[in-house]
Amino acid sequence: LSASQKLGGYLLLLLLPFGLIFKQPDLGTSLVVGVIWLGLLFNSRVDRRQIFGFLGVVLISFPLIFRLLQPYQKERLTGFVNPYADPAGSGYQVIQALIAVGGGGWLGQGLGRGSQSQLQFLPERQTDFIFSAITEELGVAAGAVLLLSYLWLLRRLLVVAGLAADEFGRLVVTGVIIMLWFQAVVTIGMNLGMMPVTGITLPLVSAGGSSLLSIMISLGLVGSVWKFSQSGL
Repeated sequence: LSASQKLGGYLLLLLLPFGLIFKQPDLGTSLVVGVIWLGLLFNSRVDRRQIFGFLGVVLISFPLIFRLLQPYQKERLTGFVNPYADPAGSGYQVIQALIAVGGGGWLGQGLGRGSQSQLQFLPERQTDFIFSAITEELGVAAGAVLLLSYLWLLRRLLVVAGLAADEFGRLVVTGVIIMLWFQAVVTIGMNLGMMPVTGITLPLVSAGGSSLLSIMISLGLVGSVWKFSQSGL
């Protein structure tokens, strides 16, 4: 098969799960799937020129993609650009998250004493905006510890990827790394007003059984890759 045919085959593998999730509508999860797919392409033997060509087509098609979004999804994007243009509407979540983060200071207001989170000014404090709730109650220091914990976990996963016995195992671990990295960066960025609100959970921290289950299964696959790399099979 030619490079274009291979890329087309990989694209077909993406379209089914991406399309079904996007149709839900669940833009955040569909973006996670798309970023994992793209990251695996960059770490495989696919011609980089083909990948950059595909990305160019996606960028050109962005106006059409924007028209396919639900009204509330469009409001989230416009609210991210200028949340103070509609502080009681599309910009409300971002503004309350920033107030919570700023109100915590270095050491926080105390566990269970956050004014924004406990008085429910901060929406979805247990899921989407859990990072803002943590920094408000436990301070920027706790947020920094959480960030360092993610960096430690990602470093350990990179070690496992480097020791994988074969390319399949390496790509499995790479996919898990991309998933955790993307979710953490987007969610924390969203809480700091640096990313649009997407509804993506903070890995291993946000409430949600399905999210936790999927992450634990993913880490179990990483453990399997590590086991086989040590056994030499």
